[in-house]
Amino acid sequence: MPPTVYTIRHGAMKRIVKFLVSATALFFHGHNFELEVRVRGEVDPNTGFVIDLGELGGIIKEQVEDRFDHKNLNVDCPEFENLLPSTEHLAKVIYDILKPVIGDRKLHITLFETAKNGAEYGDW
Repeated sequence: MPPTVYTIRHGAMKRIVKFLVSATALFFHGHNFELEVRVRGEVDPNTGFVIDLGELGGIIKEQVEDRFDHKNLNVDCPEFENLLPSTEHLAKVIYDILKPVIGDRKLHITLFETAKNGAEYGDW
């Protein structure tokens, strides 16, 4: 049986704040990110799932949403102490956080900053 892919769109990461420095001013702005987490692996014959979606949703809430939601990424999140909080970097940071938790399954992160742009990072 071929691997199965599950997708969860998790739109709860709201108003994550970034800051930019210009020649004359420091200013803040936020985004309502949409996070898509795809997990690929073999179906467990006992459960019929690659991963239980309730379990995956709990992992995302605890490991990602609670960490980044309504936060100033530069100030409140040590992951961005020496890293610019671009959407590309945030997608990789989320991957690095979730990958050890999902075990030997494959993981792919898609993070939309707006309806028109986003970034992807993952095993495929």
